[in-house]
Amino acid sequence: MTSDSQTDSTPSPTATPFSGGWRLIAGPTPGPTPEDLAPLAGRTVVVVGYGNQGRAHARNLADSGISTVVALRDESPSRPEAIEAGLEVATPEAAIPRGDLVLLAVPDRVHGVVDRTWLVPHAKSGAVVGVLHGHSIHTGELSPRKDLGVVMVAPKGPGTTLRARYLDGTGIPALVSIERDPSGTAREFALAWARAIGCGRSGLVETTAAAETASDLFGEQAVLCGGVLAMISSAFEVLVERGCPAELAYLECIHELKQVVDLVYARGPSGMRAAISETAEFGALEVWRDRDRMIDRTWLRERLESILAGEFSRRMADDQSRGDAWLRTARRDAERQDLEAAGRAVRGLMPWLAKGDRG
Repeated sequence: MTSDSQTDSTPSPTATPFSGGWRLIAGPTPGPTPEDLAPLAGRTVVVVGYGNQGRAHARNLADSGISTVVALRDESPSRPEAIEAGLEVATPEAAIPRGDLVLLAVPDRVHGVVDRTWLVPHAKSGAVVGVLHGHSIHTGELSPRKDLGVVMVAPKGPGTTLRARYLDGTGIPALVSIERDPSGTAREFALAWARAIGCGRSGLVETTAAAETASDLFGEQAVLCGGVLAMISSAFEVLVERGCPAELAYLECIHELKQVVDLVYARGPSGMRAAISETAEFGALEVWRDRDRMIDRTWLRERLESILAGEFSRRMADDQSRGDAWLRTARRDAERQDLEAAGRAVRGLMPWLAKGDRG
């Protein structure tokens, strides 16, 4: 293991996804203004799907004055909700031919099916296909017709946050990628889309689908989802092994996490340390200075190489081809952890959490 200042002398041959870098193309601005939305004026945006992200994109676009149609099958349970929200809803076969910009707000794993089933036969020539995450482009699972533009607008946050920030007049950053532009409209459409959902109020960063995919997968696995769950589970288990009541261990290792992460989110690491007690800061800095004993950087590098080389995507695709056998087993085993029961008891003390108040 090495420290932050030590790096391998030879760059990995699989590191090329990051060669696209990062370029700020729009800083924090008010809006969206009529000029921001002009490329989509008189155009129709079709949003395929109405899940967490699709709901936010469709409603933000419509509230910004963009003609928006939600494409859902007749049997979709999301149809009543979308109609109740005042959105136009049509079947994919009816909606997609109308789309100048067609957004795939469905899971990455079905992008190829959507392409073959609806885009190939129904998308009009010169339309632009938009994705919210670059994975299907990077892996080649999505490869639209050559006459269609391909862009990515990836907000850096869940759909609920995207919608909430739009409504309060702010926004969250988004990564933008122009992957293919045969008609010359893809770039303008992508920027107008990003601004219409409120991301221009924060910042638009141009990158590539490959760089977005690799960094996103690694961030999810090493920190945001996998790393956090591994750390809190391990800390919980060590406390319980030494006789700590499970509920107390849950309160300390999991319940309080949001409060500290919110400080890091709003103020950065130094700002977080300035907001906690000296006792907490002293212990935090002791652990931080000794972090190489806690964090196996060799493992992190191996994990990143697995992503860059496409091995992670191949493993996931193989499991999906077997009916998600590994995923379903792993999910079941994780749900049987002792901390789940402790969590239910602790959350029972805060009934407002069940009502959606996460503050």
